[in-house]
Amino acid sequence: MLYLNKVASYLPPGRGQVMEMAGGLHLTPATATLYQKVYGLDTIALAEGETLRDLLDQALTRILPVEDADRKRIKYIFHCHAAPCVCPAGAELVSALQRKHGLQHAVAVGLAQDQCATPLTALRLAEVLLADESDDAQVLLLTGEISFQERLRVIPNTTIIGDASAACLVGKRGDHNAVLTLAQRKFEHAAVQPTTPGIPVPATSYGEDLIHVIRDALDAVSMKIEDLSLILVHNVNAISWKFFARNFPCSPELLFLDNIPKAGHCFTSDPFINYCDAVQTGRLKPGDHFMMVSVGTTSTFAAVVLRH
Repeated sequence: MLYLNKVASYLPPGRGQVMEMAGGLHLTPATATLYQKVYGLDTIALAEGETLRDLLDQALTRILPVEDADRKRIKYIFHCHAAPCVCPAGAELVSALQRKHGLQHAVAVGLAQDQCATPLTALRLAEVLLADESDDAQVLLLTGEISFQERLRVIPNTTIIGDASAACLVGKRGDHNAVLTLAQRKFEHAAVQPTTPGIPVPATSYGEDLIHVIRDALDAVSMKIEDLSLILVHNVNAISWKFFARNFPCSPELLFLDNIPKAGHCFTSDPFINYCDAVQTGRLKPGDHFMMVSVGTTSTFAAVVLRH
C-alpha cells in the first residue's frame, strides 16, 4: 500500500480576470462570458515574472524535510507535466533543483504520458519502484508548468489554464492518506471538449466515461459514493462536474469546486492544490475517505480512493 505522506502546493500571486484576458487570448466578449458565467472560470493564476523553475522551487521548499538523512529517503523524482515539452531542449530544470536541494542521489524522470492525469497514474510506477526499496524509501511527485503561450492557455470550449506547482511525498508507510485503489481507463472514443448548442454540456462520452472510472474505483474497495467525504476534482470547469453530480448521481456538496473560479485548471497540479485547501479549510478529517480525480486530453481517466 502507498501513502501520500506530505503534500504541498504553490499558486503564484499573479491573477488575471477572464474578461480582461479575453483580448490577449483571442476570445470574443461572448466567449469570455461563456467561460466565466457557464464554465465557472473567473480568475486565473498567473506566474508573472516567475519561471517554471521558480514555481517548482516553491513547491519543493514547502515539502522537503530539513534533515539530510530524511532527504536521502527520496529515491525517485517524477516531474509530472501535461505538455510534452515544458522547457527548451538541453535546459536544466529538475537537475538544477536537485543540486540546490541536495537531491542529486535521486533518479529524476519526466512523465507526461497521461497529460493532466499523469501524477495519479504515476502512482502505479511509484509502487513498482518502491517495492524493491527499504520501507522508509519515498518517491517525490513534482507537478507544475507554465502556459508560456496562448495556445497552452486555452482549451477551446473547455477551460482556461492557470500556472501553479505542487509536490507530494509518496511512501510505503504512513499515518494518513492511504491509497486504497487506483482506477484508470483510456477511452479512444472520448470527446473531452464540451459541446455548445446554446447551453453547453459535456460531450456524452466524456460524462459517461468519468462516471465509469469513478464507479470502477468505488467498486474496487466495495464502497458507495455516499461513503466518500469529498471528491477532489480536476479544475477543468464547473459545468462538467455539475453534469457528473446530476447523472451519477451524488450531492454537489461532495465535489470540491472552490478553486475553479479562483485559479483555473492548473494542469497536473489540481488534485494536490485542492487537497491542501481542503485540509486547511477543515473539509477533510482523520479517517475520512476521499477521492482524487483527473482526466488527460489523451482521454485517460484516473480516480484514486484514499483514507485520510
